Amino acid sequence: MPTSGNSNTSPANPDSPLTNSNTFSAVVDTFSAVVDTFSAVVDTFSAVVDTFSAVVDTFSAVVDTFSAVVDTFSAVVDTFSAVVDTFSAVVDTFSAVVDTFSAVVDTFSAVVDTFSAVVDTFSAVVDTFSAVVDTFSAVVDTFSAVVDTFSAVVDTFSAVVDTFSAVVDTFSAAVDTFSAAVDASSDSP
Repeated sequence: MPTSGNSNTSPANPDSPLTNSNTFSAVVDTFSAVVDTFSAVVDTFSAVVDTFSAVVDTFSAVVDTFSAVVDTFSAVVDTFSAVVDTFSAVVDTFSAVVDTFSAVVDTFSAVVDTFSAVVDTFSAVVDTFSAVVDTFSAVVDTFSAVVDTFSAVVDTFSAVVDTFSAVVDTFSAAVDTFSAAVDASSDSP
């Protein structure tokens, strides 16, 4: 058996160029499979991004709806405040009437006492409503904190998406470089 010369062309290895070609083809096929798998990962990640975007859109709609509720509740509070102001003006006017009719206090005292009871009851209603307003304000503050936290999560997820996009771009550049190498190898005799 000859022991000198190029082993790829020696009579002892007549199929070596074909073997090298088959090995290179197997490498190209393996790399193509890796590219296909990576593309599937990219598609899956894109679906996750789309789903997350839908969640963000839904959450934004909830925030908008909650904001509308807050605006409506604020309008109710403003209307109720106007009623309180009007009632306070009535109380002031009635006090003037009481001062004017001080001569008939004995008769009018029963009316004053009754009216005082009404004022006390209304004050209790005002206090209760104020407590409801305070509770609702606390709910609004808590919801705002949730919105801020969710916004931070969205920002973090966007950073992850940007990082993954950079990885995809880098991998695409590697694929392009490898494809150019494959093309150059195919063009060479």
